[in-house]
Amino acid sequence: IPNGKSSLLKTVDDYVTRPRPSGYRAVHRIYEYRGASASLRDGLLFEIQFRTRLQHLWAMAVETVGMVYAQPLKANQGDQNWLDFFTLASAAISHRENAPVVEEHAQISFGDIRDELRRKGTEESFFTKLAAIREIAVKETTEEYDYWLLELNLKKNTNAVYGFKSDQIETAHEMYFAKERTPACQRGDVQVVLVATQRFKDLREAYPSYFLDVADFTALLRNDICAF
Repeated sequence: IPNGKSSLLKTVDDYVTRPRPSGYRAVHRIYEYRGASASLRDGLLFEIQFRTRLQHLWAMAVETVGMVYAQPLKANQGDQNWLDFFTLASAAISHRENAPVVEEHAQISFGDIRDELRRKGTEESFFTKLAAIREIAVKETTEEYDYWLLELNLKKNTNAVYGFKSDQIETAHEMYFAKERTPACQRGDVQVVLVATQRFKDLREAYPSYFLDVADFTALLRNDICAF
């Protein structure tokens, strides 16, 4: 928070110790902003989500599959088979991290969870479907910006990336809101997000879903959990 400070107001939910039924795990905290000098931003609330790398890979995979197959999986809706698959994957990851397991699978051994995940992934073709998701190749840049706007076109399987300096934030907001209002975005064919970070590399790691990148999640299942 440049030239400002924040105070923790509350922890909204601790989904690490109490995973959601879907398998989602993270800690959500709400903060209040206070600038070094009085400004209109004072008092604004913002939320930060804390989760491990494996928890992040799981969440981004759910989001990516949901976008590719037009399923609102992120909201725990849509194809029940996909939802069950990701709940099992979350339980397996919880065992790997020695963390609480979603209640549905809390009394099941890691071995049994792994076997069922392997069975569903093979028999119901989830491994094949994950492998079929084509990552969007975007030329990386070493140039640093303060903000990045990502525009993912799911129909064309393309991704446009725009960088903005801090003094261009109003332009970035205008572009973001304009793209959000387009018919393609309203239909869900296009997804847009505006991110505050400097390096393109950090952008890729934080938002692999906007590059349709499930490679690390698939590798986790293939090499460390299911060995398929």
